[in-house]
Amino acid sequence: MKTTISAITVVAAALVISGVSAAEPASGAGKNASLPVRVQSPDKKNEIALSLSQRGVELAVSRRGATQVTAVFVRQRYKDADDAPDGRRCAVEKVLRRRVQGKVSAPVYKKSEVDLEANEAEVRFDGKWGFILHARNDGVAYRLFTEKEGERLISVDDTFLEFPSAGTRCWAGRNNGSWRGDRMQNSWESVYRETTISGLDEKDRSLYYLPFVFEHKGVFTVFTESDLRDYPGVNLVRFKNCTDRLALWHAQLPAEQKVEPPHVRVTKREPGFARTGVNRQYPWRVFMMADNVASLAADDAVWALAAPQRDDIDFSWVRPGVTSWDWWSSKGLPPCDFKPGANTQTYLAFIDFSADFGLPYTLIDAGWAINNDVRRINPAVDMKKVMAHAASKNVDVILWVGWSVLKDNTEAQIDYLAGLGAKGLKIDFMDRDDQDAVKSMERIAEAAAKRHLVLDWHGMFKPTGLERRYPNILNYEGIFGLEVSRWDPFDDMPRHDCQAAFTRMVAGPMDYTPGGMRNLTRAAYKPTRASGKVPTQGTRVHQMALMALYFAPLQMMADGVGAYRANPECARFMAKVPTVWDDTVALPSEMGKTAVLARRKGDAWYIAAIGDWSPRTLSLDTKFLGKGRWRAEEFADAPDADVEPTHWTRREFTVKAGEPIEAKLAPGGGYIVRLTPEK
Repeated sequence: MKTTISAITVVAAALVISGVSAAEPASGAGKNASLPVRVQSPDKKNEIALSLSQRGVELAVSRRGATQVTAVFVRQRYKDADDAPDGRRCAVEKVLRRRVQGKVSAPVYKKSEVDLEANEAEVRFDGKWGFILHARNDGVAYRLFTEKEGERLISVDDTFLEFPSAGTRCWAGRNNGSWRGDRMQNSWESVYRETTISGLDEKDRSLYYLPFVFEHKGVFTVFTESDLRDYPGVNLVRFKNCTDRLALWHAQLPAEQKVEPPHVRVTKREPGFARTGVNRQYPWRVFMMADNVASLAADDAVWALAAPQRDDIDFSWVRPGVTSWDWWSSKGLPPCDFKPGANTQTYLAFIDFSADFGLPYTLIDAGWAINNDVRRINPAVDMKKVMAHAASKNVDVILWVGWSVLKDNTEAQIDYLAGLGAKGLKIDFMDRDDQDAVKSMERIAEAAAKRHLVLDWHGMFKPTGLERRYPNILNYEGIFGLEVSRWDPFDDMPRHDCQAAFTRMVAGPMDYTPGGMRNLTRAAYKPTRASGKVPTQGTRVHQMALMALYFAPLQMMADGVGAYRANPECARFMAKVPTVWDDTVALPSEMGKTAVLARRKGDAWYIAAIGDWSPRTLSLDTKFLGKGRWRAEEFADAPDADVEPTHWTRREFTVKAGEPIEAKLAPGGGYIVRLTPEK
């Protein structure tokens, strides 16, 4: 099925920014008489308030009157100039208030339409700089702006987050490694750890990345960013003795780089982290807030605050969907008269599977080119034959490439890859979020869009909404994904899976790569790269449920052709699960223990649920169905799935809207049901 997105610019025209008030006077008791500046969400539940103190500009984030966190902007510093914004020495000149209204079409998203309704205040300080404060019903945000002439090298962003207490509960992903001592070269892949602010490591090389999740007085808050463009991403660090605060941290600019295919390594860094014209707006710092953890998965703040889709590029050709993939299963095929591997016959078999099961894509991973040199095609691969066969089957081919191929000479390389017949690229091993990498990402997205190529970003940081501006960006990694089943002995993936829905996935699409068919108990799990034998932890239905639970416009059926052809009933159900949605509804969940979501495409609803290693029974609320009776197709854990996790049951039944559905989850279990209205 092709999802057209050509109408997006028409719908976007309905966006209205209205109610611009006269500037609040900076008079009376002095220039700062208008402080604090408070901006509330339309429903009055969320607030961001700006005030000045000896520490700097303080931005207090609250929900229902309870302060969740305070962002303190002390100063920005330029390397070779002294006119940088300083929150300790400033005065308010004026405050402009705005009301944002309108809805915008979002055809490649978890909802078909996003409400942009919000209240804003622009606080301008003397010295041509200030902050924009933004309050939505699902969170608040702020961004710095400057209106100075020329270009500057920014060397310091002295901002920190202050939490209600050192004991504030949080969930944090940690930079687990570095390359030759450079901690800013990593893949943002680790298991989120539940701890407290004071429990985060204060060692010099410990960085924690976004999204960062914390809870205070029953409110769950996610700190992340949006509209990250031509600027480095934010990470967090806890300095010694700062038990209740975290500092924002940016990667410094590369001074020297070395290409080590598929990587581009930084061997020396500059003393600053951004070289930029300073007449600009900086990225949004976003605080998504909800009274229950499940609602975070339905939050739209990152997408809504990102730059709108470019109206000078045609995106009507973009086709979200499911892809087959040769790498995870180590080219797993049924018995055949050739040796599976990076060769023509193997790729043809994966294309045939995609065609037979209705998948629009086949992803050909590493191995088709020699040593990541895309100009030297593996002699075992007849690329013309592969592409011609795919075209005859109406299957589009996505080719894997390392970032080193595209970082420089971007357009010529993309022209070449498109000339081979590729309809998309999986770009891997960026492993950086410095300004150089972020700029390269947008440059590649633009070049790919103009050549009608979809993108899957792998080996990289979290999404920040660039997929709104370039809807050909279908997916991002930045997640401890199922690929680790090939090598990692970590044996608590079900708990991690339950957390990922409310941590990493809150930022945007997630390239987790579900769908494994070799399902094992915790005791039996052992990683392997053997062809067709790569395992997953938990039950078969746990893997099936991830197809709808995890948002990914390019969703993968990660296992091999042999596994799926041997399990056709499960495979065909997964193959027809949509990858973009008209609506997403949060259902009761518990961080790290259960994750339950309902999603709608057209008139069909899917409810997907997963659990940790503890067996449990869930009562699934169906009030969101509205009214009437609904036909249900259900896949559930079999009664013996605790010892035989590959076992499942399937049944069809009818349910009345509002009636609960019982879902029994085995250890590491899952449940998925498709509901359509009874005619």
